[in-house]
Order: sequence, then structure tokens, then C-alpha cells
Amino acid sequence: MSLFACRYAVVQFLPYAETGEFANVGVALLCPERGYFGFRLQNARRTKRITGFFERLDRAVYVRAQGLFEQELARVKTLLDNEVFPRADAEAARQLFAALIHPREAIVRFTPARAILTADPALELDTLFGRYVEHEFATPEHREEVLEKRIGQLLRALPLTKPFQAHTIADDDTRARIPFVLLDDGKPVRAIKPLFLAQDEPFKVFEHADLWVPKLRRLQARGLLPDATLISTEAPAADSKCFKAFTEVCAELRSMKLQTVPANDETAIRQFAIAR
Repeated sequence: MSLFACRYAVVQFLPYAETGEFANVGVALLCPERGYFGFRLQNARRTKRITGFFERLDRAVYVRAQGLFEQELARVKTLLDNEVFPRADAEAARQLFAALIHPREAIVRFTPARAILTADPALELDTLFGRYVEHEFATPEHREEVLEKRIGQLLRALPLTKPFQAHTIADDDTRARIPFVLLDDGKPVRAIKPLFLAQDEPFKVFEHADLWVPKLRRLQARGLLPDATLISTEAPAADSKCFKAFTEVCAELRSMKLQTVPANDETAIRQFAIAR
């Protein structure tokens, strides 16, 4: 598979130069070797993320600024596609890209260019947009890894005679990897499972819970899940539209006789871990 050298820059919205605060709102990428220039900007109608961060900002300021910036990007793309790339003039393409992203005093601006190798520039643009703008790395699975690290540090600091360790609880029909399990003669007797439920939509709360609640129920029905199982949950804001979905999931877990505690309740997690 051939890899092609690309340069990309992240588009930032910085309405208050005095504070230096900014939000990533887009990405532009150039691949002279493939004759490719592309850009992606956050949908101008999705202003809640921006106005939520810059609380006193008139949304019209952002919409107008992004619209003008998009026009400039479209102009450069037309120039590259119609004049520069047909000549296979890689140097001219690089110079035009450098001029586009040159530092400027404006509320929408570019970061310095970064280099990357990729087999598919268009796909790479989507990947970069997902990372820098959509925060796709911040998935429930990723957030649960963060919770795991936090709980792991807490448990390692306790004077336990036997350590909690990652363990796969399974039989021929079902299995689940639980990050913190206390074993006695090879049998799980106590377990802690972090569960991230602070999603931004109620259906996402249920979707992620459905990855685990049925699995825990099956393990429990087969006598594999320890009676002493703690679910450490990260919750959405109490005044959010997702909180009702969160409380329903927690009620379902408690109906299974599983303990639930907030992920930041370190005292409760410690007490559970050291209980006899």
C-alpha cells in the first residue's frame, strides 16, 4: 500500500483574543502528490457546542464568521482543482496552502501545519475531523478506560491481602472481561465494573447500558457473577435530558441486587473493596 505525504491544519474559532480560548471547528488537508485538497467544517447549524463554551457569544457572530471562512476555503479549492493540480505543480499547491493557513488576526484561524502519511487523503480528512472536532476518541469505551485507571490507582493504594485484577468471567455460553475481580482459590468473589453513562442523548445511555446489563444478567443467572458486584457509574448532569435514562438503568442494576455508586465516590469504592 502506497503512502502519500500530506499537510493538514486545524481550523479554530477564537472570538476573544484576550483570553486565548478557542474551539476546533474544522480541518483542511492538502496532498500535492495525489492532487487533493479537502476541508470539513462543523455544521454551522450546530452552534450549541460553541455557544455552550462561549456563553455570552451571539451565535450569529459564529455563523457569519464561519460562512465567510468557508467561502475562502471553497475559493482556494476551486483554484487548486482547476488550475494548480491539472499542471501537477506540487510546489505551487504547497505555497497556496501555506498562504491559506498563514497566521492571521481573525476570529477563525488555522493552527500551524502538521505532516501525516496516509494511503487515502479523503478518508484521513474524515478521521482528523472526527478526532479534532467531533472528539470521537471520547467514546464511552474510552471514558470507561479513564474510570478504570482511576479505580485501579485507588485499589493499589489499599492494604489488600489479595489484589483485584482483570479477569474474564465465562462459561461455554457467555463471557465478560471485568477489570477488577477479587479471586479466592480461582473463584470470583468480588467484582467492580466501571460503567460510563454520561452520554449526550438518552438513547445513547440505553445503547451503552445494553452492552453490559444483559451480559451481567446472563452471568448472574448462571451463578458466575459474584454476589458482591459493584457498578461504578458516571452519570449525566442531574438537570439534563439524559438523567431519566440514567436512573432507569441504575434501577435495573439494583433490581439485579447489584450495588451502584457514583464513579467519584471513592469512599464507597474503598469500603466495598476492603469489606469481608
